[in-house]
Amino acid sequence: MAVVYPDGVWYAALTPADATDILTSHLLNGEPVERLRYLPETRGSHQLEREADGRPIGRTAPWPSGDG
Repeated sequence: MAVVYPDGVWYAALTPADATDILTSHLLNGEPVERLRYLPETRGSHQLEREADGRPIGRTAPWPSGDG
């Protein structure tokens, strides 16, 4: 994860190679890299479908995380 302030643009699932794109496009040219943006209100790879109790569907570990 990374965030660019003062824009408040969040990026997710980054690789070291993505840093160049963010630097060139966003920081130098003012254009966010849409393919890397984290948009919490939009379903995507960063948002799993959830059970009624909030547990991600298919999760087998204790919920919430860390509880035994």
